[in-house]
Amino acid sequence: MPRLIRSAKSGSAWEANDLRMYNITASDRSPEEFFLNQNHPHTIDHDILYSPAINPNPNLSPAAARYLRFLQTTIRFPRNEGAVDVFVLNTLTLLNFDGPDITVTQNHIIPLTICGDTARVAQTDVCLMHLPSGVLLVLIESKSATSSANAEPQVIAQAIAAFQSNNRIRKLHGLAVLPTTVIPCITMLGTHPAFYLVPVTEALSTAVIGGRPCDTETDVSRFQFLSRTRRQTMAGMEDPEYRRQALENFLAFKEVARSHWEQVLQGF
Repeated sequence: MPRLIRSAKSGSAWEANDLRMYNITASDRSPEEFFLNQNHPHTIDHDILYSPAINPNPNLSPAAARYLRFLQTTIRFPRNEGAVDVFVLNTLTLLNFDGPDITVTQNHIIPLTICGDTARVAQTDVCLMHLPSGVLLVLIESKSATSSANAEPQVIAQAIAAFQSNNRIRKLHGLAVLPTTVIPCITMLGTHPAFYLVPVTEALSTAVIGGRPCDTETDVSRFQFLSRTRRQTMAGMEDPEYRRQALENFLAFKEVARSHWEQVLQGF
C-alpha cells in the first residue's frame, strides 16, 4: 500500500486520500437510522412540490414561481455551480432553516489549522450560522451536476474547521470547549442532496492540526436516497416525485441538525 503523505491543504483541496490519512470513513444509513424516524407534517406549497420545473403553470403563487425559477436555472445551466449555491440557499430559506438569531449565508471562510499551518482555510458554499456569536451550525458543499468531484471530503474538512472555530468562539465567550461535536452537513450535486452527520472529536482535530494519523476511526453517517425515478433516469429535483421526497428529507434533517446545534449553542 502506498504511503499516504499528509500536507497542509485548505479544505477545497481535500480528496478521498485525505480522509484515509486521518482515518475517516463515511457509511450509509437507512432513513430510520439517520433521521431517527423524524416524520413531521409540512405545509410546503403544493405548487412547489408538484409543478413541472420547466414551463410551469403561469398562474403559480409568487413563492412557487420564484422557487421554481431557481430550480430552472440550475437545470438549464448544469455546469454553473453558482446556480446550485443559490438554489440550495433558497431551499433552506423556503424550509425555514433560519430564524431570529440564525442566518443562511454564502462563501463563509473558516480558518483551518492543519499540519502546523495556521494560514489555511475551509470555505463553505452555503452555511447556517448563529449570527450573534458566529458559531457554525450546518455546512453545505455544492457542486454542479457535471462535476461531483470531492464534495464529500471537502465538506468533512469544513466540519473539522468548524469544530476548531466553534471551540475558539466558545473559549472567547468564557464557555467550556466541547471535546466532541456532531456537525450536520449537506452536499448538493446539481439538484441531488446527500446528508451527513460528521462527529468531530478533539483527537481528530488534534491529529489534523499536527498532521499526524488519528488512532481512532471517525465514522461519518451519510444518507443519500435514490427514488425509483432517479435510478431509471438520474433525474433530480426536476422530477416532482423526487422533489417531494428531497424536500421532506430536508425537513427531517432540519430537526436532526437542530438537536446537534442546540448542544453547541448552550451558554450563548
